[in-house]
Amino acid sequence: TLTKFQTIVRQVQNHPWGLSQVKQKYFNGLSMTTILNNLVRDRKDTVEHVNATITWLKRQDDYEEVMTYYLNKYFAYDPNNAN
Repeated sequence: TLTKFQTIVRQVQNHPWGLSQVKQKYFNGLSMTTILNNLVRDRKDTVEHVNATITWLKRQDDYEEVMTYYLNKYFAYDPNNAN
């Protein structure tokens, strides 16, 4: 709806970097391993790719198995924001 997009525009304009993301509540509390393995279960990815992704993620210093996930359904930015 128009109201939803107007809300997103205000969020982008008010964000220090001129960006906006929506938290993905559906995944709250699920581990990254579970989420990725569900992709294999649902035939949206391969076991090899998911295993490689998990291995790479676990090597990152800031990796957390359960974290906040974001829904990137819309991409919006403020071209006038210098940041």
